[in-house]
Amino acid sequence: MFEYLLQDSVILISIILTELAFLRYYHAQNPLPLKRNEIVSRLFRAIVLLSIVDFVVTVFVQDRMFKEQIGLLYGLISVYYLMYQHLFTHILEYILAKCHKYKYLEMLQKKSYLLLVFVAIVLMMNYYFGNMFYLVSTGVYIDGRYYMLLQAIPIMILVYSMVISFKERHLGVFYAMLVLAVGTIMQHFTNTIALEICIVFSVNLLYVTTESPFFFESENIKGVYNTKGFIALINQYKQTKQDFYVYGISIQNFDSLKKRYGSTDFYIGLQSFSQWLKEVNQEGYLFYTNNQCFNIITTTALDTEDLAQDIYERTKKSFKIHQNEMYIWAKFLTVKTNSAYCLNGSDIINAEQFALDIYAEKDFQLAVGDKIFAQLNYNTQVEEAIQRSIDQHNIEIYIQPIYNPSTKKIEGGEILTRINDEQLGLIMPNDFISLAEKNGSIFELSLLIFEETCHYLSQNDLESQGIKFINVNCSPVQFQNINLVTELKGISDKYGVFFSIFDFEVTESNMNSENLLKNHIAKMKEYHATASLDDFGTGGSDIFRLTSYDFTLAKLDKSLVWKYFDRKTNILVDIISMFKNENLQIVAEGVETKEMADELAILGCDYLQGYFFSKPLPAEEFLDFVKNYHQKQE
Repeated sequence: MFEYLLQDSVILISIILTELAFLRYYHAQNPLPLKRNEIVSRLFRAIVLLSIVDFVVTVFVQDRMFKEQIGLLYGLISVYYLMYQHLFTHILEYILAKCHKYKYLEMLQKKSYLLLVFVAIVLMMNYYFGNMFYLVSTGVYIDGRYYMLLQAIPIMILVYSMVISFKERHLGVFYAMLVLAVGTIMQHFTNTIALEICIVFSVNLLYVTTESPFFFESENIKGVYNTKGFIALINQYKQTKQDFYVYGISIQNFDSLKKRYGSTDFYIGLQSFSQWLKEVNQEGYLFYTNNQCFNIITTTALDTEDLAQDIYERTKKSFKIHQNEMYIWAKFLTVKTNSAYCLNGSDIINAEQFALDIYAEKDFQLAVGDKIFAQLNYNTQVEEAIQRSIDQHNIEIYIQPIYNPSTKKIEGGEILTRINDEQLGLIMPNDFISLAEKNGSIFELSLLIFEETCHYLSQNDLESQGIKFINVNCSPVQFQNINLVTELKGISDKYGVFFSIFDFEVTESNMNSENLLKNHIAKMKEYHATASLDDFGTGGSDIFRLTSYDFTLAKLDKSLVWKYFDRKTNILVDIISMFKNENLQIVAEGVETKEMADELAILGCDYLQGYFFSKPLPAEEFLDFVKNYHQKQE
C-alpha cells in the first residue's frame, strides 16, 4: 500500500512542480493580452490546484489515522470533483477563444459559476445519499450508481472541443483534446492518476503547438512581436469591441539598407531602433509587421505630435552597427481603427501599405483614415468582380481608333476593356488591371480578353474597312508565362483569325526579364505578328536599351505629348528623331485638338490616337464609326 502511495505522490508532486515551472516561464515571456493566453495561464493554475487536492486526498485515503475521518474525506473528494469541473470550464473557454466565438465566451465566463454551484450542491447531497460516490467504514472509495453524471459535462465539453477544433483545422488543439479523452477513459477503467497525467500532457501540448509566446515573436528582432501577433490582438479587440489605437513607423529605405549592410547587420540596426522606440514610448505593445512597419498597439491614445517629433528628430541621427552607422528614413502613421471599413488586423496592414504607396512623396506624418479603408474595401469588391467576370466570361471589348495622318484614314485600333459587373456597374481598366496583376488573375483575364477580341474579329471584316492592325496590351505579369505566345496563337487559330493583324503592346516594366521578352517578341514575329513599345515616357525610360528589342512601333505616352504642347519641354522632338533613326514607326497618344494632330504629323508621327478622333468605342460601334469617318473624309 505504501508503495502505491509513494508512487502516486511522486507523480503528483512532479506534475505540480512541472506546471509551476511552465507557469513561471510562460509569464516571463511577456505574452500578448490575448484572451486565450489568459485562459492558458488559468489552465496551468487549475492543474496545479487539482493536483494539490488530489495529492492531499491520496495521502488521506492511504493514511490509517485519517480513514476514520469519513466526513473530511467526503469533503476533500468533493473539492477534487469541483476542481475537476472547473478545469473543464477553462478548457471550454479556451476552445471558444481559439475559435473566435467571443460572444459565447463572454456568456460562459459570466454564467460558469452557476455550473460550479450546481455541482457543489450535488456533491453536498451526495454525502447523505451516496449516489455519486461513497466511502465504506474503512475509508475505501467506491463509485456510486450515478457516478457518470460527474463525467457528463467534461465529456460533452471534450466532444464539442474535438469536433469544432477539427472542423476549423486547429489540429494541435484536436490532438490535445484527444489525449484528454484517452485520460478520461483510462481514469474510469483503471482508477489511477492517468487522468492527471493526460491533463498535464494535453495542456502542455496546447502550449507547445499553439500558444507559446514564441509563435508571436519577431523572427529577426528580439523583444518585438510579429505580424501573426499583431493580427491576433487586433482581431480580438475588434470582435470584443475594445477601443484601441495603432501607430505605425514605416521603414522607407528598407531595401537599400538591407542591400548595403546585409541581412544580419541590417536587423541589428533595426533591433537598436526598436529598443529606442520602447524607451521613448512604454505604452502598449510593439510589433514588426510584414509591410516593413513597426506598429504600436495601445488601449489609450498617445500624444501623436510628440511621438512623431521624437521619431523625426531621432532618425536624423545614425544607429550604430559595430563600427558602421545606419541612417533610417521613416514615416509616421496614425491609423483610424474605428473606421467602418477596418474589420481586422490584415485590413490595417494593407491600409498602411496603400497609404504609403499613394503618398510616397508626401509629409513625414500620414493619416490612414476612412478614405484609405474605403478604397481598400472597393478594391476587394473589384477583385471579386474580376473573378465573377472570368467565371461568367463577362468582358466588354472597347476599341479606340488609331489615325494615319498620311492617308487620313483610321488604320488601326487599340483593344481596351471594361467589366460591367452586376453589383458594381462599369469598372474601368485603371481600377481592375493592377489588382488582377497583384492577385494573379491577370493570366486568366488577359486570355479571356484576347479570346473576346478574336471572337469579335471573326465576326467582323475589319480589313475591308482599311484596318491594318489591332493593338493588344500585354501585362508585365502576363509576360512571365513562357508559353504566352503559343497560347495566344492557339486562341487566334481557334477563331480563324490571322495572327498577323495583332500588334502586342509592351510597356517598359515588361523588360525586367530581357531574355524572356526577346524570346516572346521573336516568337510573335515567327507567327507574323508584331510588338510595339507602349507608354514611352512614363518612368525611367532608357532609349538606348529599348532599341535592343525588335520593336516595330513605339507609342509616346500622352503625358510626354501634353508636356510638349504645354511648352514645358522640347524633348519630344529629339525622341521622335531618335526613334525614326531606328526605323521605328511612332504613335502619339493623347491627341485632343486639330492643332496637336497637325503639329505631331509634321514632327513625323506615323499614327495619332486620342479623343480628337474618338474616345474608346464599344466594339459593336467601331466599324460603323470607321465607315462614317472615311465617308466624311471623301
